[in-house]
Amino acid sequence: MSFIPPPSYTNGCPYYSNPAFNPDSTSLEMLWIECIESQCRLWDSTSSSCSIEVVQTMREINTNIQGIMTSMYTMMDNMHTMMDNMYKLSSHNHYSHQHTLPHETADVDTANGAALKKSTAAASQLISEKQGNEDLDANGYVYAKDFYIDPDDPDMPEMLSKIPVLDESLPLVSWADYLDSTSPFSIS
Repeated sequence: MSFIPPPSYTNGCPYYSNPAFNPDSTSLEMLWIECIESQCRLWDSTSSSCSIEVVQTMREINTNIQGIMTSMYTMMDNMHTMMDNMYKLSSHNHYSHQHTLPHETADVDTANGAALKKSTAAASQLISEKQGNEDLDANGYVYAKDFYIDPDDPDMPEMLSKIPVLDESLPLVSWADYLDSTSPFSIS
């Protein structure tokens, strides 16, 4: 038996060696027991090595796997955050920028066969004109820049009533005149 082996000492048993009190230095030191190899019950005769080394190797592999799994969980969490941010950006782009483009205006056949623009689609298109400052209904005018729908008109869609008339010098058009007009219509 010997106490702490010198750096060149590699034949100490990691399983049976224990910390022990060294009376010479009055401290606790590792008491190294010489490996007895094939006489030890931990000796693997197939590989001619100590099973403790295999266990140690398995612990190291397990530690490495845990590190890899932690990295994967972190990466998956980062991917989830990135996908969430992409969704938020896509939603912002749609609702804040693309919604200023009009949805297609459809014609609806009424009972008497006349075709009328859908009121909500036309109102949405006027809001898009105002937000984009661009003529989208091909009438030659931009809503809230060249004209307004008369706010006193009882047929005015509610969504347009939320837009205040900021320039009272602009002409006011009734909702019916706007819907019945042909492109481009004249403002007086």
